[in-house]
Amino acid sequence: MLSSRQKLPLRQDRDFFKSARKYRGIGYLLYFQENTLTYSRGAVVVPKHIVSEAVSRNTIKRILLNRLACAFNTELPKNLDITIVFLSRANAVQNARVLGAEIQKLLLLAAQKI
Repeated sequence: MLSSRQKLPLRQDRDFFKSARKYRGIGYLLYFQENTLTYSRGAVVVPKHIVSEAVSRNTIKRILLNRLACAFNTELPKNLDITIVFLSRANAVQNARVLGAEIQKLLLLAAQKI
């Protein structure tokens, strides 16, 4: 799980989505930008109109946040803000597990683009 300092405060930073670079994949959007801190921060957004059940939304968030935490502790640059917006409707939890397995590659791609 991400520590409290590694969580990106999206409610306080409303301009993040306007200023961040965007990568669109099948079933997700990946927003990323450099920050001025010495550590990376991340967030996962699962819209209620995409996954209506709270249990499923929280399961998806838990899967993806755990993968983000693992990725932050490896070879990624230490100054990235990353947000994953989950957009897959059918088999949402299963698709989150697949996306979780691909997250390391996606984050390395994002780091190369910065």
